Amino acid sequence: MNAQRYYNRPSRFRSRVYDPAVRAIIMHTPWSGFSRRDSVRVLAVRGRKTGRLYLHPVGVCSYNGDRHLISFYGESQWARNLRAGSTAELRDRKHTEQIKAVELADAEKLAFLAFLLDRYPMIIRIWWKVNARRVTPAEIDMLAGRYPVFRIAAA
Repeated sequence: MNAQRYYNRPSRFRSRVYDPAVRAIIMHTPWSGFSRRDSVRVLAVRGRKTGRLYLHPVGVCSYNGDRHLISFYGESQWARNLRAGSTAELRDRKHTEQIKAVELADAEKLAFLAFLLDRYPMIIRIWWKVNARRVTPAEIDMLAGRYPVFRIAAA
């Protein structure tokens, strides 16, 4: 895998329109995704430099009895902040859960990404521009280098 990480700066539209709209939907409507295990939640994480609390909509996916966070935008600020601090909160309209996140090792990440490609092929095609049905091992390695994955544990 490629150990070099590239920061993916959010677009103005994403930071000013899309993310606030998704946060509002998650925090103010009863809809919070597919199920309690696989859902869309708001991640509250402290900034590694400022200490300020940042709120980001994230997807939570269950795999092998554990829940995982994946940064679909690549190396994002919330992924950097979570890596530095490792503790955060997952929130929705009714619940706030203290979590501790551990970044997956290479072998675990490859297995998780293969599972994700099989489980959500349409989402993968839209977000990552990869045909999940025809993905090669080299493409999975490329995806593993670009997208951080964290295992969630109770804090």
